[in-house]
Amino acid sequence: MIRAIIQLFKRWSGDRRIFRFHNGKRWTYADPVMVHLLLKSHPEYLHRHLAEARTGDLEAINVCVDAARSSFGADDLPKADCVRLLFAFDIWKTVLRDRHDAFCRLAAIHGCDVGSLDPERFTALYFARAESQIRQADTQRLGARAAHAELPRGWFTATRDSPDEAVADYEQHIAAIASAHARAGA
Repeated sequence: MIRAIIQLFKRWSGDRRIFRFHNGKRWTYADPVMVHLLLKSHPEYLHRHLAEARTGDLEAINVCVDAARSSFGADDLPKADCVRLLFAFDIWKTVLRDRHDAFCRLAAIHGCDVGSLDPERFTALYFARAESQIRQADTQRLGARAAHAELPRGWFTATRDSPDEAVADYEQHIAAIASAHARAGA
């Protein structure tokens, strides 16, 4: 009962800190999306460093330790625990992705209200899809489908990663609408 109330409160507050780990002093929680972004923006860390650390490569271990300490804010964590933390985070992401795979596929096809998702499903959707696909899933829920009506240029800008891709897709969409109107009128 109390756990359900806490989960409900977390959902209301928009708290995505759902990855539990020990920072050397106490158990704490981290936002997995932010940790993922911090790991991606780390100047040296690449995912291959984790596999190399498993084989005992000292340089890869040092890179993993630095990445874990900066991403999780666990400066006092010993080296071995930092590497274990990155392994645990990688496994946790895989399990989360597998657990919500069906939901992520349906969200990509039919769209969903991203703002109303619980933190776990939002995180799974983030790890399963590119950011442009998340924005597209959020806009598709409004019922704006390319097959039914002309879409504004802003819709393409919001759902594509680059402006060139958005312009090309918008022009292709307009050409398809014009072709459909020409066939219907002829």
